[in-house]
Amino acid sequence: MFLATFAFVFGTIVGSFINVIVLRYGFTEAKRSRSGCMACGAQLHWYELVPVISFVVLRGRCGACGSTLSPQYPLVELALGTLFAGSVLLAYPFATLLSVVQFILTLIFWASFLALTVYDVRHTLVPVAFAVPTVLSAASIRIAEAVLTGNIFPLYDAMLGALLFGGFLLFLFLITRGRGMGFGDVYVGVALGLLFGITQSLDVATLAFWIGAAIGIALLALKKSATMKSEVPFVPFLFLAAVIGMFTAFSPLSFIAALMAGV
Repeated sequence: MFLATFAFVFGTIVGSFINVIVLRYGFTEAKRSRSGCMACGAQLHWYELVPVISFVVLRGRCGACGSTLSPQYPLVELALGTLFAGSVLLAYPFATLLSVVQFILTLIFWASFLALTVYDVRHTLVPVAFAVPTVLSAASIRIAEAVLTGNIFPLYDAMLGALLFGGFLLFLFLITRGRGMGFGDVYVGVALGLLFGITQSLDVATLAFWIGAAIGIALLALKKSATMKSEVPFVPFLFLAAVIGMFTAFSPLSFIAALMAGV
C-alpha cells in the first residue's frame, strides 16, 4: 500500500529527528548548523543524513574519522517507520476528517513515546518534556474516539485505565521509595491507561512485567556484574508491551485463563 510505504519513509525521517532530540536534550553544546560526528565533531554532509541508508552505506562508521556510529540511529528510524506504517494499516480507510486527526495523534503518541523510551535507555530518566506529549496525545486519541462514536464510554474507560495503570505504578513508586520504580514511569502508566482503557491496560501491564522479568533473569544469567539491585529502565518494557497490545491480539490474561482451564 502506497500510504503505508509513505508513512514508513516519513517515520524514518521523524525517527532521525528524534535521535537528535534524545542525544542533545539536557546537554549544553556548541551551536552548529548541521549534525556532526559525536567522536570527532566533523559536520555531516546531507548524503550522510539519509535515514537508515546512510548508516548502511557508511557501514556504521563516521566518514571522517572512521569511529563506530551508534546502532541507535538506524534502530530508532526503523522502529518509528514500522510503527507509522502499522498505524496506517490499523486506521485505514479514513472515514472522516476526525479519523484523520485521530491517526495523526497516534503518530504523535508513538513518536513521543519512542523518544521517551530511548532517553530512558540511555539515561534511566523520564523527562517531563517527553512524557507530557505522550500523555496528552493518548488523552486526545480517546477524546476523538468519543466524538467519532458519539459515546461517552471511551472517556470513562480512559480515565479508569489511567487511574488503574498510573495508580498501580505510583503505588510501587511509593512503597519502594523510588528504588523499584521511578516517578517518571507513573507518567507512562497514565498515558497507557488512557490509551488502552481499563481492560486492555491489565493486559499491557501484565505483559510489561513479564518482559521485564524475562530480561532481568537473562541479565542475571549472562552478565556477571548484574545483581538484583542493578538499575534497569522500565519504560522500554512498557513500550514493548504497548506495541504488542496495539498491533496484536495477544492477551496475557486470556492466556493465563486458558492455561488454568486446561489444568
